[in-house]
Amino acid sequence: MKLLVITAFFPPHHAGGYGIRCKEVTDELSKRGHQIIILTNRCIMPNCTIHNDEIRVYRDLHLKGTKPDIINQIKNDISDLRFIENKLNEFNPDIIYLWHIQNFTNSMLSYFSSTKKQIVWDDGGYNVLYFTEIHNQGGYFYNKPYDSFVRKLLKKIVNFFAYVVSSGLINPYWNWPKELQIYYNSQSSFENSSNLGANNKNAKVINSGIQIEKFPYKIRKSIELPLSIIVPSRIKGEKGIADIILLARELTSRNIKVVFTVIGEIQSEEFFSEFVELIHKNQLSDNIQIYPMTDQEELSLLYRENQFCYFPSMFKSGFSRVPLEAMASGCLVISYGNEGSAEYIQNDETGILVSEGNVKEIANNLSKLIERSSDYLRIVKNARKQVESNYSFDSYIDSVESFLLKSIK
Repeated sequence: MKLLVITAFFPPHHAGGYGIRCKEVTDELSKRGHQIIILTNRCIMPNCTIHNDEIRVYRDLHLKGTKPDIINQIKNDISDLRFIENKLNEFNPDIIYLWHIQNFTNSMLSYFSSTKKQIVWDDGGYNVLYFTEIHNQGGYFYNKPYDSFVRKLLKKIVNFFAYVVSSGLINPYWNWPKELQIYYNSQSSFENSSNLGANNKNAKVINSGIQIEKFPYKIRKSIELPLSIIVPSRIKGEKGIADIILLARELTSRNIKVVFTVIGEIQSEEFFSEFVELIHKNQLSDNIQIYPMTDQEELSLLYRENQFCYFPSMFKSGFSRVPLEAMASGCLVISYGNEGSAEYIQNDETGILVSEGNVKEIANNLSKLIERSSDYLRIVKNARKQVESNYSFDSYIDSVESFLLKSIK
């Protein structure tokens, strides 16, 4: 197959596990003989540079701005769509393979709506839902029922202007692409997206897998104090990071010594400042350590160095591979069951599942495990077997490759 991949934040300049998974999938498909080129965003992050050895990666697309600037957005959209069109004509792919496109032009699916090329979309949780809303409510301004006549007219003028100056590349009145196949990487993502109104006709679920060899299993004889708990997560409110403080307070009130290692990208400076302030206010500086995002090799080592992995994410969609990585490494996972984790964690069998924010329940479980290390050892062994049996990377790629091949037959 010839695959033209379009995705934001392609590694090494990624923002989390979704970008890493995109690279792993495209790398493996390339090893299997498929021809791939990748269109991704320009480097804007700190220490972001173009890599001269990236023969198949084009870092030329614009990310949408955080502030509304319609003229510049239309200008960037035209530039990006022309760039995509040129690559389509040059490469002539069998499949247009979409990944994370929410941060690109809102006219992406509009542009592809008339293509005869097969489109396959890997949805991490919200992309299809987002573009369903764009389709229903407008690309540059949402059409709202309470808009005045003048406001409605102005929106139509802007849309018409974009259509004219782009020579039809930007089409505000478009139909959902006919040649579109969608797959989600968790059942919960699919159901959440569907319940919120996403256009998920004929969508399928292909559960993610991990490269198990990158996460060796560490055998422990018992639990030792202080408890060591790793929290790999982007640092923002929706990831539930603030609950670490509540859990640390609950454990220290029970005279259970604990050290948390928080590791991930700061995605909200405001939240991070408040989080650090709360750590100091609660005198937990010795209990909570914060480190920047690291690579998989270092993260693999950290899983083995810590006895527990706390996964407090509040996101209902997505399929985080963090719990799977920890489970493979012999690090017992404590989760709220979000981001698909309830689909592979069985409470007291392969991990600990608790209701959101219930730190007392977590502390009760930890107290029991401290008293009965045999239960801890049983759970982490079961977890490793679960990952080996059901979430291998090779099986996952086989399923993805099969889905892609079937889509063009």
